[in-house]
Amino acid sequence: NKSASKLVSEVKRLSGDDEIMIEFDRNSKRDLELKSEYDEMVLKFEKMYQKLDKEKEELDKERENLQKQLQEQLQEQLKQNDIQIKNKQIEIAKNLLKLNISIEDISISTGLTIEEIKSINT
Repeated sequence: NKSASKLVSEVKRLSGDDEIMIEFDRNSKRDLELKSEYDEMVLKFEKMYQKLDKEKEELDKERENLQKQLQEQLQEQLKQNDIQIKNKQIEIAKNLLKLNISIEDISISTGLTIEEIKSINT
């Protein structure tokens, strides 16, 4: 009887350990599943961040190109304005020369140099 009860208690003890081992295995499997899900999420986020970084770089390049184009357009517009102003000054100088106004007075009035006015007059 002693050996039978010892055997029964040993079986109970081992079966309890088996339950613990089974529970441990279940928890281990769940931990692995969670780790795998976590790793997948990390990879997805990394890909999303890489995509966003690439999009940001493309947008930055596009913005820089637009700024460069705008600056070039502004410079061209300024050149055109300068040409128009210069043409207007020359037109005024021609009209003043027709009125026999002195070259010095025309230079003061129009902002043209005396040499520029003389070249118009010839």
